[in-house]
Amino acid sequence: MPTGHRRWRLPRGRVHSGRSGLTWTDPDGTRRASVVSYDKTSAEQRKQQPEGAGCTNVQCHPQTI
Repeated sequence: MPTGHRRWRLPRGRVHSGRSGLTWTDPDGTRRASVVSYDKTSAEQRKQQPEGAGCTNVQCHPQTI
């Protein structure tokens, strides 16, 4: 595991990797998801881009392994 990445246990034995992905709905109703994962700070910053473009239901989801 790379230095600086921490893992912690989630319910039901799943482990959070410390990374997050984004999902959103485009203005035309198409549901989308990010292909890459971000650290928490970057995910929150990236979340503002689709919100500013008129997308709805923008959410950060923790990546589990």
